[in-house]
Amino acid sequence: MNKDLSQAIHKILVKKGDGAFEKAHDSHVYFLLHSVANYATAKKESQSLKSVLNSMQGDAQSTLHQLLVQYVPQITPEETKALFEAIDKDGLI
Repeated sequence: MNKDLSQAIHKILVKKGDGAFEKAHDSHVYFLLHSVANYATAKKESQSLKSVLNSMQGDAQSTLHQLLVQYVPQITPEETKALFEAIDKDGLI
């Protein structure tokens, strides 16, 4: 993650924590701020996902599927592949 993105995420999450977004009187503005904060949270948390996936022994996609199926038994190999490709496309692995 580059420095500007990291700083933006930090600033957004600090303001969310301070309750600044609650001051938005327009529901559309609040929804936008809330969505941006959710995105910032996901981006921040994705950094740990990257390190975990990179540390997996063997084929990371297969290992991810084996792990997911223990907790999400309904997930198919095709769905795991789609998730893995999205993670890869986002540059997280």
